[in-house]
Amino acid sequence: MTRFVLLGCLIGGFSAVPAASQRPDPVATAVLPLPDTLRPGATVIDYEDNEVLRRGTNGITCLTDRPGDNRLSLLCYPSAVEGYMQRDRQLSAEGIRGNESRAILHAEVKTGALYLPSGVLVRNVSGLLNEATGVPDSARVWSEFLLPFADPRALGIPEFNAGLDPWLMGAGRVDAHVMVRYRWVPWDQVE
Repeated sequence: MTRFVLLGCLIGGFSAVPAASQRPDPVATAVLPLPDTLRPGATVIDYEDNEVLRRGTNGITCLTDRPGDNRLSLLCYPSAVEGYMQRDRQLSAEGIRGNESRAILHAEVKTGALYLPSGVLVRNVSGLLNEATGVPDSARVWSEFLLPFADPRALGIPEFNAGLDPWLMGAGRVDAHVMVRYRWVPWDQVE
C-alpha cells in the first residue's frame, strides 16, 4: 500500500509487543501508537481483509500490522479518514501503488467522489522486526497533520526535516501532510 502517512504526535506509554512465538494480540498491537487514554475506545481494522476486529467509541481507527513482511507498521487516525484509507488499501490490493495510486486518489478527492478532511492528526509507529525477539530493536515514531494539496509557502514552513520544527511532505499533493515530530526510539524505551 502506498502508506499514506498522516500527522502524528509523540507517542507515549505504549508497551512492547510480545515475541513472535507468543503471537501478539493484533488489537493490542494495533493501538500502540495511541496514548493509553485513547487505546480502549479505538476501532481496530484488520489491514488485510478490512474486517473490523473491534468497534470503538472514540472516533479513532487503527490498522493492524500488514502481514507478510519483516516490518511492524502501525497507523492510527480519526475515523473520518477511513474512507480514504480504505480506498488506498483497495488500490494497493489491486497492485496500484505510488504515483498511479496517488493520481487516482487525487482525482477522486478533487471531484468530491472521495472525502478527505484536512487538519486531522495521524499517529505512526514502524520498525524492522528482529527475528529473535519478534519486536523491532528501535521504532520510528511520528505524528502528522493531514493538509491535502497544501503549499509550504502558504504555511510558512519548509519542505524538509528541520529538526524539531514541523515540515511539509508532499507539497501540493493529495497526501500532503505536516510532519510534527519524527524520531527513532529504542524499543525498550518506548514503554
